[in-house]
Amino acid sequence: LVRPKYKTISFILILIVFTTFYFYPELNEKWLLGSKPYEALERDYVLAALKRLGVYIISFIMVLSFFSFVPKRKFMFSNIGRNTLYVYLLHGFFVKLFRVLTTESYIHKPGLIIGLAVLSLGLTFILSNKWLTNIVKPLFVLKIPKWKTQ
Repeated sequence: LVRPKYKTISFILILIVFTTFYFYPELNEKWLLGSKPYEALERDYVLAALKRLGVYIISFIMVLSFFSFVPKRKFMFSNIGRNTLYVYLLHGFFVKLFRVLTTESYIHKPGLIIGLAVLSLGLTFILSNKWLTNIVKPLFVLKIPKWKTQ
């Protein structure tokens, strides 16, 4: 995936998918979540199953395309990348909080979108921090103590 030929193909695929979503924003974003039942998204179950399969295939291709651009060297943000599982698992609590606070009505103002991006970046740094990951690691890893395995 890191050869120049594959990077070019990956870039073109990412560009095609981005352009398609940009010029055809009618796509129901609930298809991307995968958490809604078929009847909530489409009347015909077969068509709904094919659409969801298509979304999964596109997602898989995009993940592979993204991997072709992941650097091998370490950077200042490499630690965040190593701890993305904790960011993913813990960010839901903040999403719930923002939904309760009904902040969605404020997001349409341009200055607040920048503030939300800064807040998201700060939250990413906090949730990927070593001290926090050490605290919550036993909850997610569920390691069995050595004395029980002997």
